[in-house]
Amino acid sequence: MVDLLGEADGGWFWCAHDQVLQRPVAVHLLDAGDARTPILMDAARRSAVLSDRRNLRVLDADTLDTAAYVVNEWGQGESLDLVLAADVLPNLIGGVAV
Repeated sequence: MVDLLGEADGGWFWCAHDQVLQRPVAVHLLDAGDARTPILMDAARRSAVLSDRRNLRVLDADTLDTAAYVVNEWGQGESLDLVLAADVLPNLIGGVAV
């Protein structure tokens, strides 16, 4: 784990480093006993079969004794909060600047 990016309602979002593939990954963690854990695992399994390049691939997902995790590709790009703060989004219609 490299950097804790967010924590809310008993869930954590980390930037981590995949030591095998030598690249950054995103890791979502929940307590294994959390009521949302089955929903998270189901969503991970369903999205793992998607092959659309607009989706971040699920690389791994599992529930251990104390934690459930989903590992995704690390997304590149500008954060939506930064785009909104720069007031760029209202000037775009259908992906074309007006």
